[in-house]
Amino acid sequence: MTFLQVPHGNYQVGTTWEGVISCVEQWKTRLINPCYDELKFRDWIAKEFPAYYTQSDAFEMQQTLVSNADVGAFIAETEAQIPESILTGEPCNHPVWGVSLQWARAFAAWLTQKDKHFQYRLPSETEWEVAARGLDFREFPYGDQFNAECANTIESGWGKTTPIDHFAQWPGPFGHWDLAGNVEEWVDSQYFVYPGGRVIKDDLYERFKMDYSILRGGSFACGGDLSRGARRHGPFPDPLFRYTGFRLVRTRPGGRAFYF
Repeated sequence: MTFLQVPHGNYQVGTTWEGVISCVEQWKTRLINPCYDELKFRDWIAKEFPAYYTQSDAFEMQQTLVSNADVGAFIAETEAQIPESILTGEPCNHPVWGVSLQWARAFAAWLTQKDKHFQYRLPSETEWEVAARGLDFREFPYGDQFNAECANTIESGWGKTTPIDHFAQWPGPFGHWDLAGNVEEWVDSQYFVYPGGRVIKDDLYERFKMDYSILRGGSFACGGDLSRGARRHGPFPDPLFRYTGFRLVRTRPGGRAFYF
């Protein structure tokens, strides 16, 4: 596993109201499910409002998604449930998917026990967005304009996962790969309302209220709107949303976590 540093800085996260309206206008006619109307879609994007600044200490985040190969020893030693990505015979260099947040946490804890030099965990939601958007507050990890050639979303036409280094020529602002598309990524944060925002009573709220964990980045099975760096998603029980994987952050023992 390769880890890349995200530098200390004053980062903007979230989306301005102008950005919310612009996103809705751009994507409202391109949503993959005709049941998703404009008002419902605007509510989903409004969960990113308002934009705000936050100070981040430097941290190290995994360059790639965790792969099927990465978790083999963990499964063998712990008898953890075998992920769907392995059961279906996907290649070793493709991302692991079909794992729960608890499964991902257990893998990080196991890896910490194996490595005496670092502690491993999932990134927080804020850490993930900082790594995906950088100091220039970009719309997608690879730039400000959506490009189906730069990430594995439904518009790209792959229809399945791709190797974790397939989109290496379109990295995020600090060199990370696949922060847009391929598989959705668990972050270790519960949904919360951004400072100055409001509770959005969408389909996830109806099912979970405020008690659900966040996924980021979108997947090959979903539209490019979900691959935006600011987009906040949740674990909706639908086959389209079962492609859940993760990447890790590592710290020195006793190092301070940047956690929101």
